[in-house]
Amino acid sequence: MKVLIITGGNIDDDFAFSFLKNNIYDEVIAVDGGLAFADRAGIKITHLVGDFDTIDGAVLEKYIHREDICVHQFIPEKDYTDTDIAVKLAIRLFSGKEASPSEKKVLHILGATGSRMDHVLANLQMLKNILDAGIDGMIIAVSYTHLTLP
Repeated sequence: MKVLIITGGNIDDDFAFSFLKNNIYDEVIAVDGGLAFADRAGIKITHLVGDFDTIDGAVLEKYIHREDICVHQFIPEKDYTDTDIAVKLAIRLFSGKEASPSEKKVLHILGATGSRMDHVLANLQMLKNILDAGIDGMIIAVSYTHLTLP
């Protein structure tokens, strides 16, 4: 079973489109601002997660009432990031699916890096939680950082 989480952060469209054309997912979870990329890419999502504070309202309206998407909406004042909630959901999806012992469990997280260093570090830490759940996890990200020295 393969699950994709599309979360906020820096997503290079060309790289992401190239990566995604070679992968098929059983479940796709869009996380708040990551819904903008899913919408641009025309990706069929199965779950929508977040407090929806970073997604454009017009894009959100296209998805929030659809019957083929399970919406998990939270208040902004919570103890976990939207991406952390999506990872916990993915782990539950894996545990609820009958799988043969030889079937790999794979979780790809697209995005998850950007200007919020606290979120980047939390997302990197989540890879340990994913591994502890017996799932192969990977953050798929291309981020360009420019450092300027005085």
